[in-house]
Amino acid sequence: MKGSIVISGMGLYTPPVTDLSELAHFSTDHHRLINNHEYNELGIKNATVSVFDKTCTASFGKHGWVNNASIFALRATEAAIKNSGINLAEYDMSRISIVLGSYNSGTDSYSTIFNKVLNNEQDSVSYSELMSSMLSHCGNAIAARYNIQGKKIVVSSACSSSLTAVGIATDLLHSDKADVVICGGSDCVDLPVVAGFNSLSALNEGRCAPFSKPAGINLGEGAGILILTKNKDNLHNKWLITGYGASSDAYHETSPEPNGVGAIQAIDAALSAASLSRNDVDLISAHATGTGANDIPESKAYEKLFGLDVPVSVMKPFYGHTLGASGIVELISVLSLLDVGITPENNNLRELREGCSPINLNYRDYPSDKVRTVLASSFGFGGSNSAVIVTKRTNERDPKYTKSAIPIVKASANDGVAKTVIDTQKGVIKDECKIHLQNKRFKRDSPEIKYCIESVGDVMNGFEQVLQSNARAGVITGNSLRPQRCLENFLSSIYEGDPRYASARHFPGHIVSATCGQVSIAHKIIGHSTVLCSPTAAFEYTVDLLRNETQDFMIACSSDDVTTVQEEFIHQFLASSDYAMAKGSAALLLSSREQLSKCDLAPAAWVRSILHSSYNGLVLRNDEKFHRILDRLILESCEEACISFTDIEHCLVSNALVDDSIVDGVKHLLAQYHPHLVVESKNDKRLSSDFMTHIVDATEMISTGIKSDVLVISIDLSSNVGVCIISSQDSPMR
Repeated sequence: MKGSIVISGMGLYTPPVTDLSELAHFSTDHHRLINNHEYNELGIKNATVSVFDKTCTASFGKHGWVNNASIFALRATEAAIKNSGINLAEYDMSRISIVLGSYNSGTDSYSTIFNKVLNNEQDSVSYSELMSSMLSHCGNAIAARYNIQGKKIVVSSACSSSLTAVGIATDLLHSDKADVVICGGSDCVDLPVVAGFNSLSALNEGRCAPFSKPAGINLGEGAGILILTKNKDNLHNKWLITGYGASSDAYHETSPEPNGVGAIQAIDAALSAASLSRNDVDLISAHATGTGANDIPESKAYEKLFGLDVPVSVMKPFYGHTLGASGIVELISVLSLLDVGITPENNNLRELREGCSPINLNYRDYPSDKVRTVLASSFGFGGSNSAVIVTKRTNERDPKYTKSAIPIVKASANDGVAKTVIDTQKGVIKDECKIHLQNKRFKRDSPEIKYCIESVGDVMNGFEQVLQSNARAGVITGNSLRPQRCLENFLSSIYEGDPRYASARHFPGHIVSATCGQVSIAHKIIGHSTVLCSPTAAFEYTVDLLRNETQDFMIACSSDDVTTVQEEFIHQFLASSDYAMAKGSAALLLSSREQLSKCDLAPAAWVRSILHSSYNGLVLRNDEKFHRILDRLILESCEEACISFTDIEHCLVSNALVDDSIVDGVKHLLAQYHPHLVVESKNDKRLSSDFMTHIVDATEMISTGIKSDVLVISIDLSSNVGVCIISSQDSPMR
C-alpha cells in the first residue's frame, strides 16, 4: 500500500485496564467482573458486569454537558495521543478527523430527560442535557476538546460499531481527506442496557465463557482509541491496517445468520482489501460474546475460513462485553500484548459448548513472534458484520479512490402519508404510502423504520435483481436519533414498570442500528451496510464507497418520527414559533460509474461533490467559526465538482438545529459569492432526514429540467456542516 495506514498510537480506558501499562492484569486474569448490587436490588440477579465506580464519572455528569461514554472516549483519546507522541497542534485542524463507534452513548442522559418528562419536569431539561443525550455526542466532545475541524463520524451499528469506525477511518486517509484520524469506540453500562439484555435472557449470572458452558454474556464499559496516520517511511515493525470489510446478514433483529454467511462475507472482503489470503491470518481477535446465538455461527465461520488451527483470542471474560467498543478494546489489547512479547491466552476456558466448532482456543505458549497478521471481527444486532486486518506486512496495492461524479439512479421521499418517487423512465410519481402493506414482522417497529422501509422499497422497485442478495449492494442509514416510539416504550417498561420485565420486543428496536437492520431484512440487502449518526456524513460515505469501487450499488436513507414526548422537551428551545417538527423518510439509489454503463442506466442526476466538516464545539452557532468552515467547504466543493459558484442556480438549506439565525448566516455568506442566488429553507424540520429530503428535492429539480446545478447545504443535529452539489451533467474528465 503506497502510504500505509499506520497505528501511531493506542489508548484504553476500561475498569480493569485504564492504561496500556496495566495490561499485565489480563495475563494474571485480574478482571473486574462482579455481580452488581445496584441491579440486584432492582431484581436483576444475574447482572455480572465490569463497570467503573460512579465516583469516576460523577464530577463530569453533574454538569450535564457530557455523558459517560464521552468521558471514557476523552480519557482513552488523551492516552492514545500521548502514546503516539504526535502534537496535534502541528497539523491543519481541518485535516484531523474523528470516527467513533458506539452502541449506547447518550442513553444515560436520555433516561434522565425521559424521567423528567414522566415527572412533569420537562421545563428543567437543559440544552446541554439534550445534546449529551445524542449518540453523536462522544464525537462532539473530542472535537471540542482538541479543536478538530475535519470529518466527524459516529458509527452505531450495534456491537460492530468500533471496527466499522476503524474501517471508515482508513478510507478517509486513503482518499486524502485526512492526515490524522482519531478512531475507535466507547460505550457505557446503565440500567436500560442491563434490563434489555436481561429481557432477552442473555445475561450470565457467573463469569461468561464464550464457546463454552454456561451460555450468557457479562456486560462491560469503556473505550479504546487508535491514532491513525498515513506514512510512507519507517514502517519497520509497525502495525498497519491494510483491509476492512462490512456486510449485513439481512436475517434477524438480534440473531446472526446460523451458518455465519454474513461474517464470512465481511472477513473475505477485509482479506481481499488487504491483498491477503485466508492462510495469512496468524491470530483471530474474536467477537465471542458467550451466547449460543452468536458463538455457534461464529465458530462455524472461523472453521470454514481458517480450519481449526489458527489461535482464536477471547477477551470478554476479562472486560465483559463492551458493546460498540468491544472490537477496538480487544484489538488494542491483543496488539499491545504482542508488542511486549505476550500472546494473549484465553481466560475461563471450559468444556466446548454443543454445536460450536472445535476451534483453537487453547494455544498456551504460542510464540508472539509468529503473529504478524491479526484478524479482528465483530457482529451486531440487526446482522451488522465488520472485520479489520492488522498486519506487519505492507500492502502494495494502490487505493482506487477518485473524485468522480456519482450518478443518482432513483430517489424517493415521503411524509408517512404521501410520497414522491423520481424515476428516469416514469418521471416524477406522486402517490400514497403503502406502509399498511408491509410484512407483519415490522408491524410493531417505530414509524421511522416503516417510513424508511417504504422509501428504500421505492428506489429498489425495478432493480431487485441487481440489489437483493448482492454482496456488492449495500445501504447506509443516516439517523441522528434513536427510533423514538420504541425507545419511549422500552424506557416506560423500565421506569413506569419493572426493570425485571423490560420489554424484550422494544429493546432491540430502540437502538439506532435498528433502522438499517430492519431495512436490510425487509429488502434482502446483504452488502456493505452500516449506520452513521450524521445524515451528512452518511451521504458522503455512501458516495465514497462507490468512488473507491468497494460497492456497485448503494442506497442512502434517513427517517424521522415525531412524538409527544419529543415535543414536550424540545419546544422550550425553539427560537421561532414557525418551527415545526416533521416526520418522513428519504432514500437515494446510487450506482458506480461502471455499473451505470454496464446496466445501461440513465441517471436522474449526478452528485458532483459532497463534503462535510465538524464544527469543533458541542453546539453549532452562527458565528465566525461556522462561517469559516462553510466558506472553506463551498470553495472545496466547487473545486471538486469542477464548477464555478456563479453556475449554481438554486440553493437548498437543511438546518436541523433550532437556531434560525444559522440560515441567516448562510444567506449572508452566499450573497458574497452570488448576490442573486435563491436560497430556500423550510420551516418544518426533519431532525434526521431533512438533508436527504433536500437531496431528493434537488434531484427532482434536475430530472425535470427546472435546474441544472443545485447547491444543498446541511447543518445537522451532530453539529456537522455539509455542502453537496447536484447537477444534470457528469463532471468533466480530470
